[in-house]
Amino acid sequence: LVRSMKTDVAGIAQNTKFTEEQIKSIKNHLFMTKHDLGGDELEYFDANYEIAQSWQRLIDGRNIEPHDIILLEHELLELEYMLKGFSQEVAHRKAEEIYNYAIHIKKGD
Repeated sequence: LVRSMKTDVAGIAQNTKFTEEQIKSIKNHLFMTKHDLGGDELEYFDANYEIAQSWQRLIDGRNIEPHDIILLEHELLELEYMLKGFSQEVAHRKAEEIYNYAIHIKKGD
């Protein structure tokens, strides 16, 4: 569903401190680009309920949770590491050291 959205980038930028360019980069990284995830072919990331919920709250601009912003920070940093030549797996781990979305979901923040 997110791949077909046309106004989410502008909405999230308006509802956060991130620019439209940053949100577009995050969206492309999370939803639009296939990555080397260790299989024989490039793949999209698996669908994730928590990420979908975060994305919707960020679009709506209501009830935004701290972990929703951590998601954006994490994905932006992960993408920066990948642009520097790190694999997706290594970039994810490095970004997780600073912005750990999964832990914040479990903690409820």
